[in-house]
Amino acid sequence: MKRHTIFGATAVIAMTLVLVSTPVNAATIWTESFDDALGFTTSEAFFSDGSGDFFGLYGVASDFGAGASPSAVKAYTAFDVVTGNILTGMDLDGEGATLPITLTWTGINITGLTGLQFSGDFAEFFDDPGDIDDADDMILIEYQIDGGGYQGLLAFEGGAFSNDPYNGYFMQDTDFDGVGDGTALGDAAQTFSQLIPGTGSTLDIRLTVSVNSGDEDFAVDNFIVVDAVPVELQSFSIE
Repeated sequence: MKRHTIFGATAVIAMTLVLVSTPVNAATIWTESFDDALGFTTSEAFFSDGSGDFFGLYGVASDFGAGASPSAVKAYTAFDVVTGNILTGMDLDGEGATLPITLTWTGINITGLTGLQFSGDFAEFFDDPGDIDDADDMILIEYQIDGGGYQGLLAFEGGAFSNDPYNGYFMQDTDFDGVGDGTALGDAAQTFSQLIPGTGSTLDIRLTVSVNSGDEDFAVDNFIVVDAVPVELQSFSIE
């Protein structure tokens, strides 16, 4: 190591450069923008009572089945409802729907891909002192490869209850134990990402939602699966 004298003192100069692993050559292989009701199957048809019981697409081209666009859609932020739609719902069993409700996308081609990652935007509007209960409220993203059985990918469950087990938040359930313990959802959409382990030929994605009381709601948008190949970690020193 070279030693340099600066103003009569001896200083040791060393530098290590590290190239951090970042996704490169990321290719989008599947998207769901909820601009229409094509491309997925749902366990319940879209519906609305025109007020606070609804399930469907809201935005520039709202679709609530035979029902009128509901007046009680929450004032979410950071979603684009001017040029697109979001999937949203409130009090999902208020008009007789069987809970939970599922949406399923099947047959996504992943042949030869090894760096799969899912991301999506999620929100739940906060009404004081809180809406979400511990019992059955959930937002769950699952995946399966080549029909091998669904596995948890992202989950949001009740947590931080002001009247345990009631009046809480949707919080990310990081260990899939049924209790929210991570980042809380709020009025503004937040993007969550998760790696999809495994390889195969076809990928299926399933969204499961359940909110069953007044003011209990959810909103999602911009589901994306990419294949991202990271660069290798490299380091070198300058002495």
